Amino acid sequence: MRNIDIDELKDIQCDILNKVHIFCINNGIKYSLAYGTLLGAIRHKGYIPWDDDIDIMMLRPDYEKFVKSFSGAYPELSICAPELNLDYYAPYANVWDNRTKLYEGSIETKYDRHRGFDIGVKIDIFPIDAVPDGSKRWLQFRYNFLEQLKRSFNPSSIDLDNMQRKGVIFKLGKNMISTIGHIIGYKSVQKKIIRMAKSSNFNKAKRVDMVVFDYRQRDFSKSSFDTLVNIQFEKYIFKSISNYDEFLSASYGNYMKLPPLEQQVAHHHFQAYWK
Repeated sequence: MRNIDIDELKDIQCDILNKVHIFCINNGIKYSLAYGTLLGAIRHKGYIPWDDDIDIMMLRPDYEKFVKSFSGAYPELSICAPELNLDYYAPYANVWDNRTKLYEGSIETKYDRHRGFDIGVKIDIFPIDAVPDGSKRWLQFRYNFLEQLKRSFNPSSIDLDNMQRKGVIFKLGKNMISTIGHIIGYKSVQKKIIRMAKSSNFNKAKRVDMVVFDYRQRDFSKSSFDTLVNIQFEKYIFKSISNYDEFLSASYGNYMKLPPLEQQVAHHHFQAYWK
């Protein structure tokens, strides 16, 4: 196998996204660049200089349509999603280049975030779900508790500060959370997260968020997806929600301001190869 360096990895990711973009346009599926990828497009017209991944998002109905229909669209691309693969590790979808192999995690602790799942250079595709209104504090707490259970399979990632929401304080040690998570089982936790994410009435909802991955009350208007605009990312033109300011402000605050130098580092640790 031949190593893939960071520049080649980004080229592969952009090629995957471009093919997903074409598929979505041809099939009437709305998507938008998301999180660091959208921030990079707005602030840098491409990758954030220290970033190394691509995220896009779709409202739940578009996400489910995409997951059901994308397989086989391109012979060199594969899609993994909990709706399609019983052994898949995440509560959202990836599209990956099946000619490549990706290892991501901690070599020191032998933690593989893909949990042994055979995956290659990829992009993340997040479903966007309805969020409960402010009166449903218990539901919000349950979202965050499930998030901590999911993180329990990599105990070093548990963030106890995120267990505190709207006056509800739930202080459990990392070892206790890890024990609970392993007793319940990873697949069970994953299914509960997805079921919880889909529990609010999507059609009546006005606010949405990426509940399945990291629900931190950074919700934004569902109507943001009503109109999509073209946006430059590297040498490509992709889609973005028109009201990206609301989304990025909710996620990052003053998103046009560069973080301190010590924070300008990649958050992923990977090794990628051509098979």
